[in-house]
Amino acid sequence: MLEHVISRRRIRRRAAVVIPVCVSFALVSCGDGSSRDADPAVASDQPRGPLFADVEQLTPASLPDGWRRCSGGPATLEGAGSEWWSQTFGPVVDGACSPQITVTQLPPDDEFSAPSATLDGKLGRWDVLQWTDPGSGSRYLFTWAFEQNLVIESCCDTAAGEHLEAVGKQALVGLRQRTPPGCTAPESDLSREDLITNLSGWRSRLYDVDGCPVRLDIAGMQTFPDDDHCFPGVRAVTIGTPLGASTSGSAPRSYYRDPDGLLYDETLTSRLDLDADRPATATDTGYRQRDRALWFDEADDGFVYVVDGDRTEAWPRRNDPVYCA
Repeated sequence: MLEHVISRRRIRRRAAVVIPVCVSFALVSCGDGSSRDADPAVASDQPRGPLFADVEQLTPASLPDGWRRCSGGPATLEGAGSEWWSQTFGPVVDGACSPQITVTQLPPDDEFSAPSATLDGKLGRWDVLQWTDPGSGSRYLFTWAFEQNLVIESCCDTAAGEHLEAVGKQALVGLRQRTPPGCTAPESDLSREDLITNLSGWRSRLYDVDGCPVRLDIAGMQTFPDDDHCFPGVRAVTIGTPLGASTSGSAPRSYYRDPDGLLYDETLTSRLDLDADRPATATDTGYRQRDRALWFDEADDGFVYVVDGDRTEAWPRRNDPVYCA
């Protein structure tokens, strides 16, 4: 199995950034700590964001005791794009929700300006940037979730900082890719994936012929970008033994499309063929990624065959894992 610390998207860091201690947007009144959208108990009545509405449905049980979702609306974070969406969370006091933590969703390709004095940290085994506003003591987190990114801020009251990571983790849970209705096969049960695999592996996801997702421990096809610092342009397929078995309970088998020979060594007993003849014994696995179809011969597992239209490529198996820091 290819072990790789997935490259972060380019996030511009600069020497200083002015981020208000209390983020203000149309639906939040920061001045008095109350919300004009302050009926957090009725999630269906809340405004829906343009990105991933599931995050807006954080249940009260997932928040600190006495906290609720206060409001949601377009973000006014510095440099916010048209699709950036913020929600606030905080304690309810005398019936009013006091927004103290803000979660801002942004598309993964949008640039975010973080201060140069950020620290690398962890949020439940997840790489994040974190920093503190020296003037207010407020804390900030930036985390990558691949289909979107999050900025999570403690707001208005420095005591809210103690809840920052807990709310951030719940926001990440809300980003999970879930099994669509009608996809009932066990191999499509995405609830069996751990959170980090689910969030980080969406680009490697295969689908069956009916469009249902395949669990990443069953099969995955990963493409590394051309500017990746370890495996630029390499593609990889990982499957279990036998095909359809989980790689967590069987010996994983990995196959690589490596036209530049970055992985060349004695563990590769066969060579990549970009214009291959598909053997008569190979069968269609039913696994798809966009226009690519995966074919395989269980009796001769030295290659997987990736079919795209009239073209077939034979990707060779590598017996040893590949690591990258």
